[in-house]
Amino acid sequence: MRSSAKIQSARQRIFEVIQIAGGSDPASRAFDRCIITLIFLSIVVTTAQTFHLPSSANRFLSILEAVCMITFTVEYALRLWTADLLYPASRFPYLKFVFSPLALIDLFSILPYYLSGVIPAGMVVFRLIRVARILRLFRINQYLDPVSAILSVLRRKATMIFASLFLVFILLFSASLLMYYAEHDAQPAIFKNAFSGLWWSVSTLSTTGYGDIYPVTFLGKALAIVITLLGMCIVAVPTGIITAGFMEAGRYTDPGSGAAEAQMAFSGNIQDISTPQTTVFAPGFACEEGSMVEQVPLGTFVGPCIVETMNGEVTAERIGALISKASGESSRRILLRGEVSLTEEAASFLSMFKALIVGFSEGHSSDPENAKSHILLAGHVIILSNLDLSGINDGSYILHASPVLIPGETKAPCRAYLMPSSQIL
Repeated sequence: MRSSAKIQSARQRIFEVIQIAGGSDPASRAFDRCIITLIFLSIVVTTAQTFHLPSSANRFLSILEAVCMITFTVEYALRLWTADLLYPASRFPYLKFVFSPLALIDLFSILPYYLSGVIPAGMVVFRLIRVARILRLFRINQYLDPVSAILSVLRRKATMIFASLFLVFILLFSASLLMYYAEHDAQPAIFKNAFSGLWWSVSTLSTTGYGDIYPVTFLGKALAIVITLLGMCIVAVPTGIITAGFMEAGRYTDPGSGAAEAQMAFSGNIQDISTPQTTVFAPGFACEEGSMVEQVPLGTFVGPCIVETMNGEVTAERIGALISKASGESSRRILLRGEVSLTEEAASFLSMFKALIVGFSEGHSSDPENAKSHILLAGHVIILSNLDLSGINDGSYILHASPVLIPGETKAPCRAYLMPSSQIL
C-alpha cells in the first residue's frame, strides 16, 4: 500500500513537471526550456545532415540526434504513463492521449529515427519519413501562449473562415471555366481544359501573376479585369474575419491587458453577484513570491466564465468534465455554486490547467486558509469567495469583477457582476 502511494505520488509529480509550467514550478519551467532547446537542436541536426560533411562531423551529429530522440522517447512514455491525470474525466484516457494531435506529432517525429534502421536509406519512403521529423517544430506551439491564442481565434472563427474560403473556391472554379470558354478557341494549346483556367485563376486571384498563361481575346481580358477586382474583395474576407477575432481576443481574453475593463460594454440584464463579504484572494496570500491584488492584471477579472452548480466533494474528474463542456476562455474562469468541498487533486488540476479565477458561493467549505486554496493560489489562480449565485442559472456568462486596489494587500473586497455572454456590444 505504501509503495503504491509512493508510485502515485511520483506519477503526480512527474505529471506536474512535464506539463507546461504556469510560472510557479522551477522544475517544470526548466523541463520546458530543455524540451524547446532539444527541438531546435534536432531540427538543426536534421538540416546539417543534408550537407556533405566530414565523417567526424557526421558522427557528432549522430550522437546529438540520438540524445534528442532518446529524450523525446522518454518524454512521450512519461506523458502516456500520466495520461489519466491529464484526462481525469475520460473513460479511455490513454487512447485519448495517443490519438490527440500533440501526441501524434510526438509519435511521428520520433518514429523516423527508429524506422531508419529498418527501411533502406536509398528508398524514397525513407527520405520522406526523415522529412517528417520537421513535425517536431509544431510541438513548440504548446509552449507559446501567443501561438495558442492564434489557434484559439482560428477555432472560434472556423465556421466563418470556412464559409469565406468556400466563396473563394466558388470564384476560382467559376473563373477557370469562364476563362476556358473565352480563350480556348484562341489559345487551344494553352487553355487546354478547365484546369488550365484554374491555374490562371489561382495565380490571378492570389496576385502572383506568373505570366506563363494569360488571356489575349477582348472577352478574356474583360473577364480578367472583373475577376481580379472580385478576387481582391473576396480574398480579403478571411483576413478580416481573423483580424476581428484577434481584436475580440485582445478585448476579452487577454489577462495581461488592463484595457479589457475599459473596453467592456454592458447592455441588458446585469446581475450583481457580490455580497458584503465578497473577497478577492491574490496568489501572494499563499506564497511570498505571489502577486498582490494591485499587481494582478485587470483583464484577469473581466471575461467569459462558466457558472456550475455542485455540491459535496468536487473531484478532479468533475472539474475535468466541467472544463470539457465549457467553451473557449470561459473554462478558465469557473464559478461554483453550492456547498462545495474542493479536493486537493481538483485544486492541482485547476492550477495546472492555468485557470484564471475560481469563485465560490456563500457557505462553501473551501476556506482560503486551507491546503486546497493554497494549491490554487500557489498556481497563480485568483480566488473569489462569498459570491451570491443563488439567482444565477448554470451556463456561460461574462464576469466583471472589480476589486478594491489596496497597496500591499493580498486580499481585498470586491464587487462582481455577471451578464449573458450574448449581450456584449
